[in-house]
Amino acid sequence: MLKSLNLDILKIKIKTASRVYVVESSFDAIRLDQVGLPAVATLGANVSSKQIGLLQKYFSDIMIIADNDEAGGNMKEKIIERLGSHVTVINIDKQYKDIGDMDDKSIKELDLQFDKSILSMLN
Repeated sequence: MLKSLNLDILKIKIKTASRVYVVESSFDAIRLDQVGLPAVATLGANVSSKQIGLLQKYFSDIMIIADNDEAGGNMKEKIIERLGSHVTVINIDKQYKDIGDMDDKSIKELDLQFDKSILSMLN
Protein backbone atom coordinates (compact mmCIF):
# COMPACT_ATOMS: atom_id res chain seq x y z
CA MET A 1 0.00 0.00 0.00
CA LEU A 2 1.34 3.46 -0.81
CA LYS A 3 2.26 5.51 2.24
CA SER A 4 0.05 8.43 1.34
CA LEU A 5 -2.92 6.17 0.75
CA ASN A 6 -2.75 4.77 4.27
CA LEU A 7 -3.62 8.15 5.76
CA ASP A 8 -6.20 8.83 3.02
CA ILE A 9 -8.06 5.61 3.80
CA LEU A 10 -7.85 5.98 7.56
CA LYS A 11 -8.95 9.63 7.57
CA ILE A 12 -12.32 8.47 6.22
CA LYS A 13 -12.67 6.06 9.10
CA ILE A 14 -11.79 8.57 11.79
CA LYS A 15 -12.83 11.84 10.18
CA THR A 16 -14.92 12.81 13.20
CA ALA A 17 -12.04 12.43 15.66
CA SER A 18 -10.05 15.50 16.62
CA ARG A 19 -7.33 13.39 18.28
CA VAL A 20 -5.25 10.90 16.35
CA TYR A 21 -2.41 8.64 17.41
CA VAL A 22 0.45 8.40 14.93
CA VAL A 23 2.46 5.18 14.97
CA GLU A 24 4.99 3.60 12.65
CA SER A 25 3.33 0.34 11.61
CA SER A 26 -0.13 -0.59 10.45
CA PHE A 27 -0.17 -3.36 13.07
CA ASP A 28 0.30 -0.77 15.81
CA ALA A 29 -2.50 1.37 14.35
CA ILE A 30 -4.80 -1.66 14.32
CA ARG A 31 -3.80 -2.46 17.91
CA LEU A 32 -4.78 1.05 19.05
CA ASP A 33 -8.02 0.82 17.10
CA GLN A 34 -8.85 -2.41 18.93
CA VAL A 35 -8.93 -0.51 22.23
CA GLY A 36 -10.91 2.39 20.78
CA LEU A 37 -8.13 4.88 20.03
CA PRO A 38 -8.11 6.38 16.51
CA ALA A 39 -4.73 5.82 14.89
CA VAL A 40 -2.82 6.13 11.64
CA ALA A 41 0.46 4.56 10.60
CA THR A 42 3.29 6.31 8.79
CA LEU A 43 4.44 2.93 7.41
CA GLY A 44 8.04 3.60 8.31
CA ALA A 45 10.25 6.29 9.77
CA ASN A 46 10.20 8.40 6.60
CA VAL A 47 7.19 10.65 6.98
CA SER A 48 6.17 12.30 3.71
CA SER A 49 5.05 15.89 3.21
CA LYS A 50 1.67 14.56 2.09
CA GLN A 51 1.26 12.63 5.34
CA ILE A 52 2.15 15.73 7.37
CA GLY A 53 -0.33 17.78 5.35
CA LEU A 54 -3.12 15.28 5.95
CA LEU A 55 -2.43 15.18 9.67
CA GLN A 56 -2.54 18.98 9.85
CA LYS A 57 -5.69 19.18 7.77
CA TYR A 58 -7.80 16.61 9.57
CA PHE A 59 -6.62 16.54 13.20
CA SER A 60 -6.17 19.20 15.85
CA ASP A 61 -4.67 16.88 18.47
CA ILE A 62 -1.80 14.77 17.09
CA MET A 63 -0.27 12.24 19.45
CA ILE A 64 2.97 10.50 18.47
CA ILE A 65 3.72 7.07 19.89
CA ALA A 66 7.08 6.08 18.44
CA ASP A 67 8.64 2.64 18.56
CA ASN A 68 11.44 2.26 21.11
CA ASP A 69 14.17 2.01 18.49
CA GLU A 70 16.26 4.29 16.29
CA ALA A 71 13.72 4.35 13.45
CA GLY A 72 10.94 5.28 15.87
CA GLY A 73 13.06 8.10 17.25
CA ASN A 74 13.70 9.35 13.71
CA MET A 75 9.97 9.28 12.89
CA LYS A 76 9.17 11.21 16.07
CA GLU A 77 11.83 13.85 15.35
CA LYS A 78 10.67 14.33 11.75
CA ILE A 79 7.07 14.88 12.80
CA ILE A 80 8.07 17.26 15.61
CA GLU A 81 10.34 19.16 13.20
CA ARG A 82 7.45 19.67 10.78
CA LEU A 83 4.52 20.14 13.16
CA GLY A 84 6.22 21.56 16.24
CA SER A 85 3.80 22.53 18.98
CA HIS A 86 0.88 20.81 17.24
CA VAL A 87 2.02 17.40 18.50
CA THR A 88 2.26 15.59 21.79
CA VAL A 89 4.72 12.76 22.31
CA ILE A 90 3.64 9.77 24.37
CA ASN A 91 6.57 7.64 25.44
CA ILE A 92 5.95 3.97 26.04
CA ASP A 93 7.85 2.09 28.71
CA LYS A 94 11.26 0.85 27.57
CA GLN A 95 10.21 -2.75 28.25
CA TYR A 96 8.04 -2.55 25.11
CA LYS A 97 9.38 -2.24 21.57
CA ASP A 98 6.08 -0.82 20.35
CA ILE A 99 2.33 -0.68 20.97
CA GLY A 100 1.95 -4.21 19.63
CA ASP A 101 3.81 -5.56 22.67
CA MET A 102 1.40 -3.93 25.13
CA ASP A 103 -1.81 -5.33 26.62
CA ASP A 104 -5.14 -3.47 26.43
CA LYS A 105 -4.91 -2.09 29.96
CA SER A 106 -1.42 -0.65 29.41
CA ILE A 107 -2.49 1.02 26.16
CA LYS A 108 -5.58 2.58 27.74
CA GLU A 109 -3.44 3.84 30.63
CA LEU A 110 -1.29 5.78 28.14
CA ASP A 111 -4.38 7.68 27.03
CA LEU A 112 -5.59 8.25 30.61
CA GLN A 113 -2.16 9.48 31.73
CA PHE A 114 -2.16 12.05 28.95
CA ASP A 115 -5.66 13.28 29.83
CA LYS A 116 -4.72 13.57 33.52
CA SER A 117 -1.58 15.56 32.73
CA ILE A 118 -3.60 18.01 30.62
CA LEU A 119 -6.17 18.45 33.40
CA SER A 120 -3.45 19.10 35.98
CA MET A 121 -1.93 21.80 33.74
CA LEU A 122 -5.33 23.50 33.42
CA ASN A 123 -6.01 23.55 37.17
